[in-house]
Amino acid sequence: MAKVTGIGGIFFKSRNKGGELASWYQKNLGLDLESWGGSILRWPDDKAEDGGLTVWSAADNDTKWFSPSESSFMINYRVDNLDELLDQLKQNGVEIVSGPESHENGKFAHIMDPDGNKVELWEPMMNSPVRRRRMRQVINMTETGSRTFYHGTKADLKPGDMLQGGYSSNYTERRSPWIYFSETVFAATWGAELAKGEGPGRIYVVETTGPFMDDPNVTDRKFPGNPTKSYRSKDPLRVVNEYLDWQGHSPEEIQAMKDFIADKEPIDD
Repeated sequence: MAKVTGIGGIFFKSRNKGGELASWYQKNLGLDLESWGGSILRWPDDKAEDGGLTVWSAADNDTKWFSPSESSFMINYRVDNLDELLDQLKQNGVEIVSGPESHENGKFAHIMDPDGNKVELWEPMMNSPVRRRRMRQVINMTETGSRTFYHGTKADLKPGDMLQGGYSSNYTERRSPWIYFSETVFAATWGAELAKGEGPGRIYVVETTGPFMDDPNVTDRKFPGNPTKSYRSKDPLRVVNEYLDWQGHSPEEIQAMKDFIADKEPIDD
């Protein structure tokens, strides 16, 4: 069966003059405009660990995701340096609606364009060729239907050990009935680095022993459609083996994430 292979372009109508809106994007977000008035963005220019990808998601009609905009859409722009871009926007008098915020797959911020459209700015994680190759392997594995689950922790475990809920999470001292895991090493890396306890972070390949669901802490709050492939279960996870081919984040990235989750309460019900 024939299928869609990617997003070929985004076309929308301005509330005023399209050229004026395009010029605003050129001045504030650095889009290079072609002679015909639009811009062409090429993935080979992107140095993030995922190698360049486009997320597509249809939201419910009562979503607050696009607020305070009344538009029925929101465009996410990948950027190379969010902090520097936000400084430039402030100098240009552009209001920052929210952010920057650190999440598992990068930093985010939101602004409004002159037409009242909410714009999401995303700086994906920038990492080594090893991490980029690993991410492609994970993506390819998922696309072929093979499922491997990972859990990040500081516990020293062996094959056959069981992981289960009932302990405090990275977010709060309150005990959680859930055990969290992911289908990507990328998400498990954060679990290993943010886990409480002494010693180095570790990532284990695990298998489920019961039903599981999407993790609402990221799925509903930030990533509709669960692109981070994060899950939770009230049934134990069985350790298959330790996964060693992973690379951690920088101390600055880890601290930024710790600062971001410091006052967050997880969805544990």
